Amino acid sequence: MNILFCESPLEGQKVDEAFYNEYNSAKENGFNTFLYNYETGCVSGIQAAGTTETVIYRGWMLKIAQYKKLYEIVWSKNYKLINNPVEYQNCHYLPDSLRFIGDYTPKTIYQKIENDDSINILLDKAKIFDGNPVIIKDYVKSEKHYWHTACFVENAGNHEKLREAINNFITIRENALNEGIVIREYV
Repeated sequence: MNILFCESPLEGQKVDEAFYNEYNSAKENGFNTFLYNYETGCVSGIQAAGTTETVIYRGWMLKIAQYKKLYEIVWSKNYKLINNPVEYQNCHYLPDSLRFIGDYTPKTIYQKIENDDSINILLDKAKIFDGNPVIIKDYVKSEKHYWHTACFVENAGNHEKLREAINNFITIRENALNEGIVIREYV
């Protein structure tokens, strides 16, 4: 079995300290380990395999484009990540996984953010919450550390407050925003 870990951004050729114990345990238990540099997209320690081998990625969440690039890099060495890019996106982006879990999760709406009108469309969709509390996130992550300003809205019917929280969220996430905004019923 092969496991690909994130490389330390501060010390090249060393595992990111967040994964240090797992990395050492994997090595001690006979797993092949490789390192992936999150910032450059490079993989180190991986040699071309004679036959197709499976590799598990254990690291920080990647945007879909980053994951596709990683998939192609390891595939070019005859290693196949356990999830192809479509499967990764299905698990990574909440709107994609809703078709599998929609009946078992709180009421959820979403909208890709392409322009200012995208927020108006989202606010119109938010009428289904009937004034109940909601949380805001992007397709992948929330900003729970900004609970009262960019995550939780006590009354989804208060469109001014909802718009303010969405705008705060977008400002905080900046370039890290994953595709669009998700509003979920707070349970």
